[in-house]
Amino acid sequence: MIRLDRFLANSGVGTRAEVKKLIKQKQVKVNDQVVKSANEKLKDDDVVRVNDQVIDALTERYFMFNKPAGVITATQDAQHSTFLQYFQNEVHFEKLVAAGRLDKDTTGLLIVTDDGQFVHEIIHPNKKVPKIYQAKIAGQMTSDDVELFGQGMQFKDFTAKPATVKTVDLLPQNQSVIEVTIHEGKYHQVKRMFQQIGKPVLTLHRLQIGQLQLDEQLNPGDYRALTENELRLLKTR
Repeated sequence: MIRLDRFLANSGVGTRAEVKKLIKQKQVKVNDQVVKSANEKLKDDDVVRVNDQVIDALTERYFMFNKPAGVITATQDAQHSTFLQYFQNEVHFEKLVAAGRLDKDTTGLLIVTDDGQFVHEIIHPNKKVPKIYQAKIAGQMTSDDVELFGQGMQFKDFTAKPATVKTVDLLPQNQSVIEVTIHEGKYHQVKRMFQQIGKPVLTLHRLQIGQLQLDEQLNPGDYRALTENELRLLKTR
């Protein structure tokens, strides 16, 4: 059971103070009865109306976001743009979180949701959810480099699990486009792995999480809700 004022606030009707004002103005009904107290407890089958409009509880929300460069995945920052600034038209946008982080200058697929358990399922290393990135690097991959990625790499603070890499394109000025698949997502992990072989990352773009690919129709800074099928893809191992 949930308090009426909390239910209405969580459903986007307004703040707790605004909800109490609506109740005082006799604009809120439960099962067609005018409510007098914001403390009233609701049962699962109760029907709540505000100005005769039925209010439904918000369900969990899941979005695909094409993160631009220069945007951080924290919810608040005094100096930089955050991903939340792109979601301000969503009801209770402040409750949204990113399922895993992307560096400020890394672009591409970011899952945004208010489902905390789902976030855990996506980002926890034990879940072994693959993340596929496209990196432009200085230099070209050798067979020894590929083998080193495949063995896993030791860092001071963690050991990277075996990763797969393949060369997508060779560019002028001894640069390459590489596709790399990792299963963790530690801080600066991809950049640190390439740095370890002496081939620093110039740009980094996330293409895929699990079986979910970034929608090519989404421009940087755009987002959309995940379809039911896409949500199933994310939850499928």
